[in-house]
Formats: sequence, C-alpha cells, structure tokens
Amino acid sequence: MALTIPATELDLCMRLAQPGYAAISLTNDLYSWRKEREDAEQAGQDYVFNAVWVVMQERKCSEDTAIDICREEIKRHLSEFEANIDSPETKVLSRDTRAYLEAVRLSHVGNLVWSIYCPRYQRGGVEQISAPPTQLGGSKASRLLDTILKFLFSPFQHFFQASQRRLLMQKLVRLVS
Repeated sequence: MALTIPATELDLCMRLAQPGYAAISLTNDLYSWRKEREDAEQAGQDYVFNAVWVVMQERKCSEDTAIDICREEIKRHLSEFEANIDSPETKVLSRDTRAYLEAVRLSHVGNLVWSIYCPRYQRGGVEQISAPPTQLGGSKASRLLDTILKFLFSPFQHFFQASQRRLLMQKLVRLVS
C-alpha cells in the first residue's frame, strides 16, 4: 500500500484499528471452527486453538451458544471500529493513516467473503455458518457493495456459479443493511 503512518499517529492508529483486527480474527475463528474442531478430534487433542473453544471452556456453554457469543462479539467490535473511524479525532489524521484504517475495514469484508467461499472451511457446503451481520452501514459500505457487485458481474464472474453469486449478494446486502 506504500503508506507511511506518521510516528505521532502510530499509537492512535493502532488503538483505533484494534477492534477491526479483533473482528477479523473472530470472523476467521467462527468460520474455521468446524474444520479446526474436526482436525483436533482426529489428532486426539482435547483442545482447539479457536475463540469458539475458548468461549465454551470459559463460560461452560454449548457450541451453539459459543458461536452466538462470537457473533455478538464480532458485531460489537465492528460497531466500535466503525465509531472509531467516524470519530472526530480520525478526521484530522493524515491521509495515510486514514487509508490504513479504511484498509482494515476492507480487510474484514474481504476476509468474510473469502471465509464464506473457502473450500477449506466449507466441506459440508457454503451455508455451514451464516455470515455474521456487521455494522458497516453508510455510504462507504454501499460503495463497497457496489464494487463487489460489479466484480461479480465482471468478466471474472464465471469463477462463481450462479447460486454462489446469489448467496454472496444476499449476504453482502445483509452486511450493509
């Protein structure tokens, strides 16, 4: 990206981005959970390096409850991240710092789309775990959706089956509504 975050903004940038990183990590754990759990079982391990497993252990709850908790945490982190990006203190930051924060936002969306369609996580089909609703909202999210939709209807669309395109569009619309 060829960005240079000014030294005077680095700590603030990392603080503002932290909830975005958390949402990306939790989204990955949510989608990788079933595969990681199966892999641990096959290896004879009684633990899984995944947030879902950690929540199950710490809260003594079921898998479904832990998944729901992770989804809520994703929403909470995304809401906090969006509030950080829209805060007055962010408006006065350098162009490169604002661009970096926008890249974190786009990284979450990209990670989510990748996770939904990654064959590694979707052994039993794309609908194993539905996309967690996000708090993107606003014109930037709408522009992002437009960009993704243009990609889906571009010359690259032949990489997606029609049913996959419809499913992705439905999930993306839920993300920004």
